[in-house]
Amino acid sequence: MDTSQLATQIVIGLSVLLVLWYPFGRQMNRRRGLQALRWLREGIRAFEGQAAVNWVGASAFRVDVQGALGPFKKVGMMVLLEAREVLLLWISNRLRGQRDILVIRGDLRRKPKIDLELMRRGWRAGRAMKALEKEGWTVDTLNGMFIALKRDEEIASRLASTPSEAAGLVRLSLKKRSPHLIANFHLTGLEGMTAESLFHFLEKVMEITS
Repeated sequence: MDTSQLATQIVIGLSVLLVLWYPFGRQMNRRRGLQALRWLREGIRAFEGQAAVNWVGASAFRVDVQGALGPFKKVGMMVLLEAREVLLLWISNRLRGQRDILVIRGDLRRKPKIDLELMRRGWRAGRAMKALEKEGWTVDTLNGMFIALKRDEEIASRLASTPSEAAGLVRLSLKKRSPHLIANFHLTGLEGMTAESLFHFLEKVMEITS
């Protein structure tokens, strides 16, 4: 067998693998998404809220919360799943550290007193923190993460005593303007805890900063 024939067979084999993988990866995402949705609904019910769910393809869904949810006046959540159905893209994204993400965005009943950014350490976070530092923010580290805020260092020390339930926290942003809160979490980092505990963690952070 010459090189060109071998290359052709490899391409054909890879193409077949990718086609066969697609429904398998799609099903994996569906199961993962339903698992995350059940987890979120349990936490939302604990705060007497109701969840309206909208799927965005097989790899994402949005949850709009109706009714009370602790300190939130309005809150929505989005789960962004890895592109498991596209095998090569999934492998590439995982090598770059991308994982299933939960995004929480909301407006609070009492807006934060300060603007604050809390980010997991990494080169992207480092660049973002340097940019904030140039704008006059105070940048420090807190429980292994970068924290940036304007003027109120006392809040940083109070945040250091918050419970460490949110091991999956990637970024938490508090602003005086809407949306008051944006928080990103790796879903794998939240395994072993309840959504109710996660919401209590956010509630504690907002009590300190509002």
